[in-house]
Amino acid sequence: MYNLLFVDDELEVLESVKRVLSWDKLKVRVIGWCDNALDALELMVNEHVDILITDVKMPVMDGLELVNRAKAMYPDIKCLVLSGYGEFTLAQSAISLGVKGYLLKPCEKEVLEENIKKCVELIEKERLASSDQFEQRQMQIEELYDELMKLKLGEENNDKETVRKMALRYRDFSILRSAIMMAFIQHGQSMQSLQEIARELVHIKDSEEIIRCAVGLLREISKNRR
Repeated sequence: MYNLLFVDDELEVLESVKRVLSWDKLKVRVIGWCDNALDALELMVNEHVDILITDVKMPVMDGLELVNRAKAMYPDIKCLVLSGYGEFTLAQSAISLGVKGYLLKPCEKEVLEENIKKCVELIEKERLASSDQFEQRQMQIEELYDELMKLKLGEENNDKETVRKMALRYRDFSILRSAIMMAFIQHGQSMQSLQEIARELVHIKDSEEIIRCAVGLLREISKNRR
């Protein structure tokens, strides 16, 4: 189930939507019915929101400002905007904020349901892609770790070049960083020399410095294997 928050200062709209939609079938759980943006923001501090549906014209804070603040809190949130106004500028502003639907009041049940379904489908696709990317990254880290553990160390400059070529295959030096941290965890958390290198590695972003730390840590591990 995905958490949905509905915001509209017209109470009759809130009551109408409550009655007509089958929330369970839409895979959503409504965590709040708010009649103003400030209450909605307060709720979002304590509850994660996946989908936000908000009116545009509201006192104190309008719906577009609410969308802007909601996205700052939850960058992946999906937003739908309801409005009784058909001004092109409002629609443009909503689109620029990444709103997934701009719906004119009175909004038909089928239209609202369809837009909620699209938001749910988009969330599911993004989470599946994120899960796949995480698994792929873990496989790459383990693969590079295995290769590093088999590496025969020689002259330092040659070792740096070898490690650089290995890391470049993954197009992301954070893979090398993670593989080296895995080596640290597996082969010597208790060794003072490795702890110093590992602490340094955590804060380094420069690729050449990551390579230098990687070779240094591999050398320390190799010494203690003898």
